[in-house]
Amino acid sequence: MHRLGHTECVDRLGFEVDRFVALLDASDPDARVPTCPEWTVTDLAVHLGIIHRWVTRMVRERTPERIPRVEAEYPHPESPDDIAPWFRAGASALVATLKVCDSDTPMWAWGLTHHVHFWSRRQLHETAMHRIDLALVGGAAAELDRAAALDSILELLDFIPNFGAVLPHLAKLRGNGETIALRATDGDGFGTITLTPTGFQVDDDLGATDASVSGSTSDLALTMSRRLMVTDPRIELAGRIDLVNHWIAHSALD
Repeated sequence: MHRLGHTECVDRLGFEVDRFVALLDASDPDARVPTCPEWTVTDLAVHLGIIHRWVTRMVRERTPERIPRVEAEYPHPESPDDIAPWFRAGASALVATLKVCDSDTPMWAWGLTHHVHFWSRRQLHETAMHRIDLALVGGAAAELDRAAALDSILELLDFIPNFGAVLPHLAKLRGNGETIALRATDGDGFGTITLTPTGFQVDDDLGATDASVSGSTSDLALTMSRRLMVTDPRIELAGRIDLVNHWIAHSALD
């Protein structure tokens, strides 16, 4: 399956920044974010804005080791009126920095590959999912374009096997051959997850399975990232719903 390349990720990140800022301009800064109930709109924007600034620093320095993310070291918006321009400034700097980088340049990352491309991909999906969070505050359209949604699912499946030692709950994504099909209703496939005694594997066979989750590619990505409940009418479940719930409950990377 096609994974987004560095340039595609940077271009889509710029688009997601525009969408996030438009939603931010229209949002009550004190409103609660339903998918992150401990946060207000301001908290969400500051969280993402600090991450953008932190990643920009690391990419600029091509740091071989993680730089601690100390929020007090970064500027914060001074008032509610400053939040959108403050966010835009940090996000634009990130996009500009990534745009001039060679994707294969080595640097610290916490994923499969320790290159700049890790960060263009990660920041695309982090920004897109938090844009979804922000959209849900005011009931705006909350969906991903198909290519980004597909890569979001692939990114999650790529990451999980590498974090079992850090996130113990991921070790529960094991089994004895149980299968979950992810069926996209707006294109080919997606594929089948098979739980094994040592983890899981994914292939593009969509034959008979123990459980299946069907929806648009966007809705599948939002379900996998826990932005859309499996009980939402846009999602169709079949077979062992307990198996689907087990996967959703234990696959979070937070």
